[in-house]
Amino acid sequence: MRRSTTIGRRAIVMFTAGAASLALLAPVASASDMPTSKLTHASPSDQGTELTPAEYRRYLQSLNNAEADEVRSEFDALSADDQTKFVNYLQDDQVYRAFIDTASSGVNASTSSHTDTRYNADVTFSRDVERSRPAASTRLAHWDEKATYTDKTKILGVTVTTLQVWVRYQCTRGEVTKVYNSGSGVKNFNAAVSIDGTDARPWTAGGKAHAETVWKGSIIYKGFGVRIDKKQSLVASWDGHWKGSVKNV
Repeated sequence: MRRSTTIGRRAIVMFTAGAASLALLAPVASASDMPTSKLTHASPSDQGTELTPAEYRRYLQSLNNAEADEVRSEFDALSADDQTKFVNYLQDDQVYRAFIDTASSGVNASTSSHTDTRYNADVTFSRDVERSRPAASTRLAHWDEKATYTDKTKILGVTVTTLQVWVRYQCTRGEVTKVYNSGSGVKNFNAAVSIDGTDARPWTAGGKAHAETVWKGSIIYKGFGVRIDKKQSLVASWDGHWKGSVKNV
């Protein structure tokens, strides 16, 4: 299911269906096999000055990887005016706060879905929730499932931030009997923002599968730092329903 909502320049609107920023911190693989990642801290070379298009291009080049090269190619395809708008959005703490607040709305799902929420005409926050579950006719006494929860920020069509948590577990007709593993990862191509994260931690409780990770984000906006700590969690049930949330630590 795909929905789209438009919100004002400073307004915050909650998602109706699944949290995320610029230097590559750790790879996010596909929803089917994303590994657990220990995330590292990334920061701009000069936190006291305003980011320019030329500096951002050099920043992407310094990452020296294929995904950063793809972002640089998309950035280079923008007009000069849009490149300036792009780097200004990267340094706008209100955009980052809006993304975190939107992601904090959480998700309650039983089917895979995609949702877009517009911050304005240039910036979009998107959420993907995916559930891998065998068809009812193929389920035996036990079966395996996987739930994945992803939030992204796009600026002028370029994805600059992706946060993801997933959990894989075993079910019976009545409860989750075990959790195999879980994982988390972040892609961050914002020279003005850094994100650290803990490995996703899985467990079973109350007949459900649980996983959570803690994201620690800092934005450097024209010399001013903002610290935002959030916990992204999943709770999955045997009947195919699961909940996700992003809350204060």
